[in-house]
Amino acid sequence: MHSKRPKQSTAATATAVVRRRRPKVRPSGLDTETVGGEYYSKAIGRALTVLECFPDADTALSLSEIAIMSGFPESSLFRVLATLQSRSYLLRNADGSYRLAPKMVYGLVHERAEATRQQQTVTENLRGVRVGQLMNPTPPTATPEMPVQEFVF
Repeated sequence: MHSKRPKQSTAATATAVVRRRRPKVRPSGLDTETVGGEYYSKAIGRALTVLECFPDADTALSLSEIAIMSGFPESSLFRVLATLQSRSYLLRNADGSYRLAPKMVYGLVHERAEATRQQQTVTENLRGVRVGQLMNPTPPTATPEMPVQEFVF
């Protein structure tokens, strides 16, 4: 059972202590002007530090190599790597090493080129398909009252 606290006098509650929010811990070695002061995001900072470990698109690094280069523990680094991999910023090789994904190397140009390539594939697959076949794979036989229209892409 919970014990009841004694009620404080009204004079004590009127002069309540104002508590200040404890300042966030800043990464060691970084000054507030470099990291953006109180608005610095530790998670985003870690992700960017990981990405900066890769000097070019051909470099493949293991978890332990990235941990040494970044100074982060492998346990928390693995979560950062998994997130970057799931968002297609890093690729994981068969041997477990990581490398920059084309999205990071080429940016939006790669994504737009991939989308265009997919649209072209769909368009090429639709060439020569009659509109009726798109709506109904087995169109009914034409009768004089209902002629089949030949619309071809």
